[in-house]
Amino acid sequence: MKWVLSLLLFIAAPAFSDESESAWVRGEVVSKRFFGEVTTGPKFDDGARVVVLTRDGGLVRVQLGNRFGWVPEAALTSTAPEGAATPPAGMPPMLLPPTE
Repeated sequence: MKWVLSLLLFIAAPAFSDESESAWVRGEVVSKRFFGEVTTGPKFDDGARVVVLTRDGGLVRVQLGNRFGWVPEAALTSTAPEGAATPPAGMPPMLLPPTE
């Protein structure tokens, strides 16, 4: 059983690296579930820190916890809002405690 857990952690480790690009949402944004489709996805609140997964044609695929969606590039900024939480080294952004 221990080797299974070790294997899972080894596989998931790249997802928790410090190399992930982070961005912050500007304004409340309702994402699109699929690229080029009209199906709505999850809503991301103003100031939410998201992980950038990929960019394509002015849209950005982002992740916040277990929520994924495509948002316009203009809805994101690389500058953290005043008072934004910054994770300690090695802690993935999606595991940050919620801020008030």
